[in-house]
Amino acid sequence: MEMSSTKLFLCYCLFLILFFNPNPARSHNFSFHFPSFNLTNHLTLLGDSYLENGALFLSRWSQVPSSRSGSALYKNPIRFFHKDANVAASFSTRFTFMIESVNPPSSGAGFCFFLSPYSHSLESPGGFLGLMDSSSQTSTKNRFVAVEFDTVQDLQFDDPDDNHVGLDIDTIVSVKTTPTAMLGDINLKSGFTITAWIDYQSCKKKLEVFLNYDTPKPRTPVMVVDIDLSGYLHEFMFVGFSASTEESTELHVIENWSFHTFGDF
Repeated sequence: MEMSSTKLFLCYCLFLILFFNPNPARSHNFSFHFPSFNLTNHLTLLGDSYLENGALFLSRWSQVPSSRSGSALYKNPIRFFHKDANVAASFSTRFTFMIESVNPPSSGAGFCFFLSPYSHSLESPGGFLGLMDSSSQTSTKNRFVAVEFDTVQDLQFDDPDDNHVGLDIDTIVSVKTTPTAMLGDINLKSGFTITAWIDYQSCKKKLEVFLNYDTPKPRTPVMVVDIDLSGYLHEFMFVGFSASTEESTELHVIENWSFHTFGDF
């Protein structure tokens, strides 16, 4: 039996939809790349953060050691979760940074890369990295997923040493920490430029952090966390950096930054 003209028309429309948009979910993928920083990069700067000579400074030099904080966020929220499909995005970010201290014995506290459903109001300095209020171990105001690059050992936060990376979720007490000297002998506060890669694979429920003094991405991550972040990733979230000092004059500088989400979400 021959198809009616109506059925033929419907089949043709379906073909056009599948051909030109075989996977509508992929339209949510997003990326940006800042080889350097300027006022056109759509950044929100808070606290001590500022731009100078193409770099993003999250903290400032101080004549007297102090406890201060600064943060910078990409101005527009990014989609991380598809509610209808109940699927979270995979994401990857790469940035080059430098941490330097005028007085190394008083260095601290470090900086972090973070995701938050809120545009972020700057919180307490020191070991709280500007992410949460010191009056509470758990943030009730700003939910976040963060990878910290910590340069001081805060025993109240169960820090393993003064040179480690960690995954933080809604609290500065890390889900997991790894001393950076364990793999690649990376000294976060060496004053040398270091490149970081943070990759989260939603399908494998795995987050990996890589560090290297050189540009090539190493084969071995400095930290691997088997975790499902779908319960913490909101439909739209902001991405950025936050840093703080703890009675020190530590300088935190981001020299470039790229970010993208991907996957069927």
